Amino acid sequence: MLLSGLSCIAFGLGFFWDVHNLLFFIAVQIAGGLVQSIRWPCVVSVVGNWFGKKSRRGLIMGVWNSHTSFGNILGSVMASSVLEFGWGWSFVIPGLLIIVVGFFVLGFLVVDPRDAGFEFATPVSEVEMSDGVGGAGEKPDLGNVEEVGLLEEGSKLDSSSAKAIGFVEAWRLPGVAPFAFCLFFSKLVAYTFLYWLPFYIRHNAVAGLQVSHKTAGMLSTIFDVGGVLGGISAGFISDHLGARAVTSIIFLLLLLIWVLKTRLKEIHEL
Repeated sequence: MLLSGLSCIAFGLGFFWDVHNLLFFIAVQIAGGLVQSIRWPCVVSVVGNWFGKKSRRGLIMGVWNSHTSFGNILGSVMASSVLEFGWGWSFVIPGLLIIVVGFFVLGFLVVDPRDAGFEFATPVSEVEMSDGVGGAGEKPDLGNVEEVGLLEEGSKLDSSSAKAIGFVEAWRLPGVAPFAFCLFFSKLVAYTFLYWLPFYIRHNAVAGLQVSHKTAGMLSTIFDVGGVLGGISAGFISDHLGARAVTSIIFLLLLLIWVLKTRLKEIHEL
């Protein structure tokens, strides 16, 4: 988070330093992407340590993952509010906020419940891999792993026997590749709207009126409000149906219908 904040600030400093070199901004964006890519596996691991129970995992992940949309809303509002003072402030101020929150996380985040005095029977994140994925060793019993919960003190686990799998082995796990590609394309659509929507609203009349850059940024946050509601509802539905893949397919099909309808409406208006 600290490096993410610094990369965001560095991008905004291009305004104050009067930088007009495209390579500078490309390099900063690449560096920012690299350091930000580290966070997702880490935070998923932390949430998995605390909330590994299958029966309510969807709702918990839906509520927790709403932080993405809340962050987009906060970032858009902050950037729009200071845009009149120069676009550089739209990156410097959020970057400073990221650094402050990063220090807060560093000081107060408890990574594992056992560090706070709680005990687990078999943590989800510490399933021992015998001979790697698809190895000849005995496969671990995942039945109880899905239903782990907080137990009374006294059932301590020797974490030294746990063995993390590698990047290639993770790709070989059933379902990882298709879900990864599914997430890639769904994120592609989501971030296209995130970055393109303010520009679209600014250059197209809203209720017959042309809006300012600030108003366009504010209106674009409605998209992320839907993201909050959609993530929570999808998690709730998947918990009750017990079919997370089916829930994802239904939501993606609804997205496809909405995008096609929007595009056909634009073609008709032309």
